[in-house]
Amino acid sequence: MRCTFDGACEPRNPGGAIAWAFTAGDYRQSGFVSARPENTNNVAEYYALLGLLRHLGNIGKSSGVEIFGDSELVIKQVNGECRVHNEKLKECYFRVQERVAWLEDFFGGCVSIRWHPREQNTEADALTVAELAKHGVRRTR
Repeated sequence: MRCTFDGACEPRNPGGAIAWAFTAGDYRQSGFVSARPENTNNVAEYYALLGLLRHLGNIGKSSGVEIFGDSELVIKQVNGECRVHNEKLKECYFRVQERVAWLEDFFGGCVSIRWHPREQNTEADALTVAELAKHGVRRTR
């Protein structure tokens, strides 16, 4: 199954509201968190990935899952290529690692999390923008 995720912190980063979204096959979901000092684009990306991983655990067995996101930092952190220094991101990182390990055991296979360019993440990005707009927050980029 091919999945994508995206997150944004607007109208300022850090400290804005965050919106996140993911796709899993034909399924779409998005969410919103009001502005908080600890909110960042990276936190939003992790929330999207965590939402996706939770969803995958609810849909039953799969022979394999390919997850794509456009946050190079989050992908590198999750795949062990880059250290996590921020305390809020560490919390998210450990939750992702636990969930991935559980899913790999549950699926009896591989959960692959890879980077792809923003231009290939249009659906998850559009869902994130729509979630922000639904709550009256305009995207600045």
